Amino acid sequence: MSNLTDKQLKDTFDLFDADGSGAIDSEELGLVLEGLGFGKLPEEDLDEIIKSVDADATGAIEFDEFRRLCKSRAFTSNSKEEVFMAFNQFDKGEKGFISVDDFCQIAEALSEDVVPEVYKEIIREAAGPDAEGLSFENWSDIHEEVVNSKRRI
Repeated sequence: MSNLTDKQLKDTFDLFDADGSGAIDSEELGLVLEGLGFGKLPEEDLDEIIKSVDADATGAIEFDEFRRLCKSRAFTSNSKEEVFMAFNQFDKGEKGFISVDDFCQIAEALSEDVVPEVYKEIIREAAGPDAEGLSFENWSDIHEEVVNSKRRI
């Protein structure tokens, strides 16, 4: 996420800020994390997460704090389990791979433009010309590439 533009980060932030208050509170954070497959976290854990990035101690995450979090190196150092959980969120239907249709559904859910040709190209480059989609190994390799490129910066 550290290579996203400020506009892309703002759009993402606005998705998380469900009530339009200009900040992500613990309830909104809980819904986001639950939707990403982390399960229902206790209120205390959500408060801890917010405290860890809440520089002005408002009890919520404002856009500048969200942007700093997303651009930080720590944000990209996921464990294999977290990378696998993310993969499973994208693998609709638990097929064992992320297809063009999966990418399209995610883009629609995020109100992004649906461009199947772009997703086909991503899959071709990462998994080969005849692949139906990205396997977990492809997904993990892409993640590792991103993390390593950030370490070189």
